[in-house]
Amino acid sequence: MKNLLCFFIVFVFYVAVSYSQDIYYLPGSTEKIDQMVGDYDRHSEKATQNLTDTKYRIWGTDLGVPFTHEGKTYVLFGDIPGDIGYGLDRDPIAFTTDNDPEDGIGLEFITRSDGTYLPLTIPGISQAALEVPLDGISINGNMYVYHSTDHMTRSVLAKSTDEGRSFTLVDDKISDQFFINISINKITKSMYQDLPGSDNEGVVVIGSGTYRQSSAYLYHQPSGEIEDHQSIQYFAGFRNNKPTWSRNESDCVPIIEDHCIGELSSAYNPHLNKWVVLYNCDNPRGIVLRMADKPWGPYSSGEVIFDPDRDNGYCHFIHTNWQVRNCDAVHDPGRENEWGGEYGPYIFKDLTTRVDSLVTIYYTMSTWNPYTTVLMKSVLVIQDRTNSIDHLNYGSEITPHPNPTSGIFILPITDIHQSNIKLYNINGKIVYEAKFTEQVNISSLPAGIYFGSTYENNKSTHFFKVLKTD
Repeated sequence: MKNLLCFFIVFVFYVAVSYSQDIYYLPGSTEKIDQMVGDYDRHSEKATQNLTDTKYRIWGTDLGVPFTHEGKTYVLFGDIPGDIGYGLDRDPIAFTTDNDPEDGIGLEFITRSDGTYLPLTIPGISQAALEVPLDGISINGNMYVYHSTDHMTRSVLAKSTDEGRSFTLVDDKISDQFFINISINKITKSMYQDLPGSDNEGVVVIGSGTYRQSSAYLYHQPSGEIEDHQSIQYFAGFRNNKPTWSRNESDCVPIIEDHCIGELSSAYNPHLNKWVVLYNCDNPRGIVLRMADKPWGPYSSGEVIFDPDRDNGYCHFIHTNWQVRNCDAVHDPGRENEWGGEYGPYIFKDLTTRVDSLVTIYYTMSTWNPYTTVLMKSVLVIQDRTNSIDHLNYGSEITPHPNPTSGIFILPITDIHQSNIKLYNINGKIVYEAKFTEQVNISSLPAGIYFGSTYENNKSTHFFKVLKTD
């Protein structure tokens, strides 16, 4: 009940500040869907879908950076502690054709002949702890992967012509300044006339520098010249409200000024018609969302879409130090007195969905204790005053009783002139509609979170949230 009351407080706050926004995060909508690696989900206490330890000798890993290549989604994972013949902290690659993330994502890993995972190996660089894959892209049938090295102080570019089984180094220093962490997207000049150069097809790279001490920066490069470092042009700020570009990385100007950015991911979301950037930060703590109409911004103020205290992280699938509170047993062996944490949000760019005004984004997120990768989802609301679901943002907030409920709850409204009531599920679909009564019976609905509104003369008068239990 305490968590639910906290949700209502947060919900009311967000509604109050969101009237002027076109798109905003729906508080309380962030959920862990699945633990993607290992054999045993510490939180659900069930076997994982992918059984990666039994199948591939992957008991724990982090990151999980998705990109599309030749009709498949490839997923780049980070350091695997332990030695099965490769040395410590190597990086596996998985792939999938699963396009329904609601029940988790089935993965197959690239393997060697004995069935154990084949690590991503780039000749000529160190690939030890904290030296991990950053992002990938498919261009002209080739797979390109960006990777950090030198203890995450330099980024490089590698190419594979055999679907990720082997790589060659094609640029031994993308950056040691502002693009040590990298997120890459395809782009065309027909979309944005202010891109530099004359080539229509290109890529934009959003990056950050020193880990968790950097803002975010941008560069553009013709896609056909991705192996030519000299073709990069860096965003150097605005002149007369238009972006300017420079060949010198030292001229970079931040597109997001927030000196805490570590891992980050970006994507153009066609449902939102916005560029979306996710990153982890310490202040504000959690996974932060920003949006913009163009890749160079201006970006919206940061919204925390996952907070480990607020969004059922701690005491659920992220470990709480037992010396502070013994509320979970999800920790790795011997780490019961060590706090867990969250990092590394990576967007599945092709798996967003929209129902009415609600857009669901799916992304991986890493946890420190337990050391693993989970699949997450969060819901964004498109502010459209002509759409019925957005009436949830108007009128006064009320609290049903009891809440949670197993089926029947009371709405504390004394105004008898209310005409009807509607309930929406987390995907924005109307699941209940009836003439207004104080007592509402939703026993026939499955367990879950529902958003409701009461209406008089087609105008919303009150809104509420109710949690239905089994």
